[in-house]
Amino acid sequence: MRFGIFSVVDHYPKELGRTPGELYEELLEQAEAADKLGFDSFWIAEHHFHTLVEQEVVAFGDPDEITRVARLYERAGFTDFLAIPNFGGLPHKRVLRSMELMAKQVLPRFHPAGRA
Repeated sequence: MRFGIFSVVDHYPKELGRTPGELYEELLEQAEAADKLGFDSFWIAEHHFHTLVEQEVVAFGDPDEITRVARLYERAGFTDFLAIPNFGGLPHKRVLRSMELMAKQVLPRFHPAGRA
């Protein structure tokens, strides 16, 4: 299974108090980090993803919960699973920490020998 990062950072420009230039610098750093951490892709959302939680389409939680949901998708035949580490407007450093946590504790469960 391939894993990607799905960014919805554009939803919170005022709340996080940054310029558009700073936003794009952060996005670039996150995309580069995703590549270095072993994710297969990096996606940037347009809008309308807040309702996914209510519909239980996305998973939030510790590495075991994320793995559980990813395995459900895998068993259903999906080949890609997108992580949304900045959902909810997390500060940039916490987004990177979330990506690192997933790379270290979730991805190895699907690719024990490293990036496929």
